[in-house]
Amino acid sequence: MALAEQGAKVIGIDIDEGALQVAKDRCKIYGLEVELMMLNATNISNTFLDTKFDSIIFFACIEHMTIEERLTALKSAWDILRKGGLLVIIETPNRLWYFDGHTSQLPFFHWLPNELAFKYSRFSPRENFRELYREYDATSKKNFLRRGRGVSFHELDIAIKPALDLRVVSSLSTFEGVRYRLGQSKLERRFKSILRSIYPGIHEGFFDSSLDLIIEKD
Repeated sequence: MALAEQGAKVIGIDIDEGALQVAKDRCKIYGLEVELMMLNATNISNTFLDTKFDSIIFFACIEHMTIEERLTALKSAWDILRKGGLLVIIETPNRLWYFDGHTSQLPFFHWLPNELAFKYSRFSPRENFRELYREYDATSKKNFLRRGRGVSFHELDIAIKPALDLRVVSSLSTFEGVRYRLGQSKLERRFKSILRSIYPGIHEGFFDSSLDLIIEKD
């Protein structure tokens, strides 16, 4: 809606019919023309074969995909961006971060392999999560992954090109600057500094607690 209000031609996709209906109702209330489609992000390159986009936004969704879905969706999005177009990733929990505030509310949860994280979820303080995952089978595993697992620059390395070579034009932490740092604890600032020292050269936004990045296609 915010983009459409500024005159952008917007196509919104989701795999949830209920969410799309809410979006349609809101756009109707505000008198906005937005094309909304029920579509999996893994199918965007097949759907928009002859279209080049100025910007593609993944809003709080990559963490709910499987690894193969992530790689396919990111590569497809990059392929249908025009040169100078922007790939935007918003509110995506960082796999490298020491605390999972998105799903389990547990320290080091992002770092655990999936099966161990599944079994360890019983220690989560979060109700309607810790009691759900007991038997590790194909169905429960997929449901667990859909609840959200961390994402890092490694997916971009594989799907697009090395993060060292990506042109990151902004991140939430660099945009907000001092205000962002004042909102962090001393531990958070120190941990980010450690991550940056381990892998110097890539944009500092890859070391925030969540990925909020704007990447320009060159």
